[in-house]
Amino acid sequence: MKALGVEVVPTGRWHCEIKYDGYRSLAVINPGSIALWSRARKSMTLEFPQIVRALEKLKCRNAVLDGEIVALDPAGRSRFQLLQGRAVGERTAPLAYFIFDLLYLDGISLVNQPLEERRKRLEALLARSSSPLQLSHAFE
Repeated sequence: MKALGVEVVPTGRWHCEIKYDGYRSLAVINPGSIALWSRARKSMTLEFPQIVRALEKLKCRNAVLDGEIVALDPAGRSRFQLLQGRAVGERTAPLAYFIFDLLYLDGISLVNQPLEERRKRLEALLARSSSPLQLSHAFE
């Protein structure tokens, strides 16, 4: 979902997450196949093999994850310039895939489930994973 601007924030309880400075990406995991897709439906799989290798280690049959691929500076902050530099051969900055939603898991679509339920399942899926897969931090 693309963020949209509003004049006034509606009242109520809100779940907020950090806006990372990277490439939005859907990860599609199937038996023997992992694909990364941009919002513009461009394949990103070959550009980020270390993210693909980390996704291969997740304990699931299949899944669709929504997140953002970022390049990190020495202080651990995402920097879009570092990510863009990869396109011209600068590949020294470490990468992370900050995942904020789980849309499909082990044959079950979760898109109609409340965000809290999807988040709980995402946390369980990522519980034993390590860098570069990261759960996107949320706060109210």
